[in-house]
Amino acid sequence: MKTTYLTDLGLTYGTTPPFDPDSAYPEIERAITTRRGDNRVYAAVRRMFRAAGLDAAHEGTADWNPLGGTIRPGQRVVVKPNWVFDVRGREHLRDQLTTHGAFLRVVLDYIVIALRGEGRITLCDCPLQSADFAGILADNRMADVVGAYAHLPGLTIRCLDLRRQMAVLDATMSKIVRLDRLPGDPLGYAEVDLGAESYLEDLCARDPDVRLVVGDYDEDVTNRNQKRGIHRYLIPNTVLDADVFVNVPKMKTHRKCGITGALKNLIGINAEKAYLAHYRKRTPRTPGDEARGHSRLTRAALFVDARIKPMTPEPIWKGMRSLWSGYKRRVHRRIAEGKPVNYGLVTSGGSWHGNDTLWRTIYDLNTIIRFADRGGRLTREPQRAYLAFVDGVVACEGDGPLHGTTRKAGTILLGDDPVATDACMAWRMGFEPARIATLSHAADIRPEHAFSRWDGAPHGTDAGTDAGASPELAPFAAPPGWVHHVERAPAAAAAGGSGAR
Repeated sequence: MKTTYLTDLGLTYGTTPPFDPDSAYPEIERAITTRRGDNRVYAAVRRMFRAAGLDAAHEGTADWNPLGGTIRPGQRVVVKPNWVFDVRGREHLRDQLTTHGAFLRVVLDYIVIALRGEGRITLCDCPLQSADFAGILADNRMADVVGAYAHLPGLTIRCLDLRRQMAVLDATMSKIVRLDRLPGDPLGYAEVDLGAESYLEDLCARDPDVRLVVGDYDEDVTNRNQKRGIHRYLIPNTVLDADVFVNVPKMKTHRKCGITGALKNLIGINAEKAYLAHYRKRTPRTPGDEARGHSRLTRAALFVDARIKPMTPEPIWKGMRSLWSGYKRRVHRRIAEGKPVNYGLVTSGGSWHGNDTLWRTIYDLNTIIRFADRGGRLTREPQRAYLAFVDGVVACEGDGPLHGTTRKAGTILLGDDPVATDACMAWRMGFEPARIATLSHAADIRPEHAFSRWDGAPHGTDAGTDAGASPELAPFAAPPGWVHHVERAPAAAAAGGSGAR
């Protein structure tokens, strides 16, 4: 399938749950509902299906089944949104933070059509350890969305938190008060060991002293599971049990890997975040990639975060956090203006373009989702079908994925190759794919586990709008550690159009 995209700057989500279609579409009328709503995402997704040539023989009829070539009746389908964190009082982030319920409703409708009302759909994620999963579901009105299918007796649909524990935070939302056990995956978990086939193996072979870190998680757990010859991930059996994996990420910038889309969204299939190497610490042999620059001030800031924060009373820490946030905002402004700054203070934890670790973890997880069997054993044949729908109706730019700026991008993408999908998304955002590690290393994907066969072209098929071709977007603001590094050259950007914001 050719990656397909659409940009309509007037595109909006539905406003009333369960986000019913904005018009009478015959295939939806027959299988799901006759109720009318205001969810214009339906029209946009249907246009993408047409541009991709999906079930063209039945287009426009009640028999149209665009996903029927990928999903069959009775199958087990896992839908993986970006459900990273709940809004929790930050209303200005609501539409940019997670995959929107109105977007998921459209994707689910076409999955249900392909299943012919018979099968199992599991919407699931492993959000951040301190995320309130019930809050995430409430933010996106998922009870209403799932309830739209209650009249289909042969269909099982559920939302599942795949984590084994949750961290409870203090009032500053930066210090862990306690860890609570969660029910987790009812089917249990499998430790998938990629061994020497892991993309992290090269780092461990080059430096026997390498220390791999996630940040805010136990690095001893990380280094027990990520070391030379051993590269383990904790994968929920519900994910491994799937016949079809439908990836539904959010279109965002990301401080550690430039962008987050189809590739990065698979971080959420690992049940315990401490297994996930995000960056290398400095060692006697290597400078690591935890920060751009490593001044005394940077080391002091890292020491405060690791040692001082846990023992500081909440009111004092709250004041320190406020001062730190104000300082960061000032630094971000200076970066955007091209002025000299201490980059180490805002790029710590691998949050810059020199991060040579996280793309490897992301590639490992994309290998697993395509080639690990139901028992967690790596095979040479793909084990499940794969689709990606990217929600960029409202996106995130700047200091993403949690603290960026809302961007009304009106963009959605469809593909069956995660690298090609992300390359097209990056290009639409005004970024150069060759400057993003998760894309620039596509040539290094092992042929025996080729989860992508991207040909290097960043463009997909434009589904267009009623007015013609999709308009170009003005370039997205890059994350602080990526400014002046990831953007496309002016000549390349200008070749796409004049831009609109």
